[in-house]
Amino acid sequence: MPLFIFIPGLFQDIQNATLEAHLSAVYVGIFPAAVAYVTWATALSLGKTSSVTSMMYIVPVIAITIAWIWLREWPSTLSFIGGIIAISSVVVVNWMGNRDRLATVNEISISKG
Repeated sequence: MPLFIFIPGLFQDIQNATLEAHLSAVYVGIFPAAVAYVTWATALSLGKTSSVTSMMYIVPVIAITIAWIWLREWPSTLSFIGGIIAISSVVVVNWMGNRDRLATVNEISISKG
């Protein structure tokens, strides 16, 4: 809805855009979305939803790392703190999920045995 403000000049801009701009728009619209949906569906089919969802918090950490290595962009102190918090939260969520799963397995084995 907020992008509707661009509709008045949209058709003129599309007609005046270069082939490179059109191909870039198609590429960005299809490939990253397709890759994201396929990997998301695969991850959800292979793991617990809570664990898979918590892994999304690692995306900013990976982005900062890539920017640091590839672009030589030094992260700020706030970025480091945010990355530590994100990684810590993923570790805690996954650790607690594994702990709960082990407790459930132990309860089932005790009740059967």
